[in-house]
Amino acid sequence: MILSRYALDVSLQDLEGSAEQVMQDVEAAYWNMVASREALRISILSLSRAKDQLDLNRRKVEVGTLAPIEITQAEAEVASQEESVIVAETGLRDDEDELRRLLAIPAGDPMWEQELIPAELPAYREVQVDLDAALEQAMTSRPDLYAARQVVRDRELSEKLAQRDTRHQLDLDGGYGPSGGAAQFVDEDGVLRTDPASLGDTFSVLTGLDEYSWRTKLTYRVPLGNRLAKANYARAQIGTRQAGTDLQNLEQTIRVEVRRAARAVESGVKRVQAAKVNTVLQQKKLDAERKKFENGMSTSFEVLTFQRDLANAELSEVRALLDYVKSLTALEKAKGTLLEARGLSL
Repeated sequence: MILSRYALDVSLQDLEGSAEQVMQDVEAAYWNMVASREALRISILSLSRAKDQLDLNRRKVEVGTLAPIEITQAEAEVASQEESVIVAETGLRDDEDELRRLLAIPAGDPMWEQELIPAELPAYREVQVDLDAALEQAMTSRPDLYAARQVVRDRELSEKLAQRDTRHQLDLDGGYGPSGGAAQFVDEDGVLRTDPASLGDTFSVLTGLDEYSWRTKLTYRVPLGNRLAKANYARAQIGTRQAGTDLQNLEQTIRVEVRRAARAVESGVKRVQAAKVNTVLQQKKLDAERKKFENGMSTSFEVLTFQRDLANAELSEVRALLDYVKSLTALEKAKGTLLEARGLSL
């Protein structure tokens, strides 16, 4: 009974761990889709900037203030950005399909052909991580750690049972209850018969609880050789030690996971802040270079280069923000509190 209860507890914890993993995978797929949509938006914006620069170059060539080669450079940039848009669209469709798969959308459902519009966009909120509290929470909430501890208890109990089988055993068995009997005799034909008159007396004795009988038995077992029981006991001891080692390794792994997740959150905050500053500065650089180009103090090559730098900065900001959001999910998973943080329970 105890071993069965342990097995049930382990199964429930495995189920909770699987549910948390599915939750993390679904959230990651959702944010990947959001990132792909943002990448497509930035690619379209970069294409629009390249086309604007191409139009500006053509006007300057018409009035004779720019060499015709500048048109070729701008056209090459437009073609490059058009390719980027195509690649971004393909990536978005792939991420949408992955999210549909994780959501188990049935085959033939219209949602497979519909565009998925994000219901929630990433929002930046700075989170300060208390590492000690996070580690303590993980050691009490991680379902896989709870399951590993249950396995240790299971192995310890199995070892005790195996050890008992190697010892001498003394078993006591007994019983106590009402009794009654009817007179029996052998008739002239040699047939064993019961005296009908005594049956009534026997029934009254039983129902009146006037007479009782008791029994007891003492059994002593001595294992001779008992090699099988000793081998089972040795295997049980090894199993207990192995379960203890697995538990210690898992505890170390969890500590590393929590520390890594906490570090990712802390570095994510710095990444987002730095990426935002970089985007602002790249926009200022581009604006300044455009003014220089309009005044004949720069080339379209420089402007197009700064446009690419701005697009890369915008993409980096999106990735930094989404990586930060996913790191918060990873931290909750590392602590074993992801379902609780999302208001869910099994």
